[in-house]
Amino acid sequence: MNIEYKTPIVMRVVTNPDGFTSIKGSIPMNIFMESEMNIAEFQGEIRFIENMYLDLVDDIISSLKDIRGKGNTDNNVLLYWVIGEKILRFSEIVDNSQFYIHKFLENLSRDTQYSETMLRRCVRFFKIYHDLEMIDESRTFESYIIEFEGGYISSRRKEKRKELGLMETIE
Repeated sequence: MNIEYKTPIVMRVVTNPDGFTSIKGSIPMNIFMESEMNIAEFQGEIRFIENMYLDLVDDIISSLKDIRGKGNTDNNVLLYWVIGEKILRFSEIVDNSQFYIHKFLENLSRDTQYSETMLRRCVRFFKIYHDLEMIDESRTFESYIIEFEGGYISSRRKEKRKELGLMETIE
């Protein structure tokens, strides 16, 4: 879709009168006034993106529970790949609309309780290893991060490896 101007959607955590929290998308009010699109069309498209976003959040949270539940066992690397794929597919759908999600990864991080850096890494991992056959399931996600970030390892993990006497194997 060839769109000249995209409207920002701000994803906010809201609490309804019953005390339940949810995520709602909103757009600046002046957009309604300046647009030729009617309010019902705006609301329908926003609701569609909002529902897709909520599904994405639920899918990522579910995958993260699987990863954390498995610990360091095999196949975690595939779950990171799936997270990256879902984020990228969602982004592609939104890119073809007249909207964009303001501070998308920042909001996704807030809503999934997973760092923005790790979400970016999942997307990058999927882009680099877009074909599942390219992935060696016996490797850890960290080993792939070290590979595609040119040797990066977090300071927390670096300290832990130093404590265990493993640092010389990766530096």
